[in-house]
Amino acid sequence: MTFKELYQYKDLKAEIVEEENRLAELRERLYALQSPSLGVGGSSSGVANHKEMLVNRILDIEKIIRERKIRCEEERLKIEKFIASIEDSYTRQIFTYRFVEHYSWNKVAMKVSGGTSTGDCVRMICIRFLQNH
Repeated sequence: MTFKELYQYKDLKAEIVEEENRLAELRERLYALQSPSLGVGGSSSGVANHKEMLVNRILDIEKIIRERKIRCEEERLKIEKFIASIEDSYTRQIFTYRFVEHYSWNKVAMKVSGGTSTGDCVRMICIRFLQNH
């Protein structure tokens, strides 16, 4: 497994958050159009067309989010299977905290060594492991 593959899960989770934010924004815009105080400006058919466009866009984004969540779960399972195959417990913990829990290297070091290792140290363990496997 490569760093790129390991980071794919984190990247997908970030994309999902971005899409969920876009979805919330569109829902707010749709809600604002349905507000009774809208009565100023624009024709009712123009508002109806805009509502329809927003509803369709919301449905599209909901589908994208569902698909990305499925892919994200598949990536997580692939990473967890890879991590489970690592024989050394210390190295397994490093990979889990970094690539499943998304901890910073420094936080990984604190979790696995209680402060006796540095972020650079655990990062190098990870790099060496990937180079040798």
